Amino acid sequence: MDAVIHEEEGYVVIPDDEGNKERFQILFTFEPETKKGHKYMLLIPETEDEDEEETDVYPFRYEEVGENDLKLHLIEDEEEWEMVEQVLNTFLEDELLTGEEGDSEK
Repeated sequence: MDAVIHEEEGYVVIPDDEGNKERFQILFTFEPETKKGHKYMLLIPETEDEDEEETDVYPFRYEEVGENDLKLHLIEDEEEWEMVEQVLNTFLEDELLTGEEGDSEK
């Protein structure tokens, strides 16, 4: 799946199946020590109501294929999924403790 990153503004644009462009806020990115060379990005839809208690989070493994272009890969491997879920849970716990939100590289 192809996407365009607007890193300075903190969002990614992903076209859907019908060609409509959807914006997603970058929650955070990380490169785990256990998966050398793999980069991960967790995204949330910009259309989500910020007052809602629950927000959908979309995790992807990604490759940079140009200055602002990304190739996103769905996470289908169970071991990989568990690792991403663990990093997300740690991020959410840290956010609850500090009360802060933002890009952080783990």
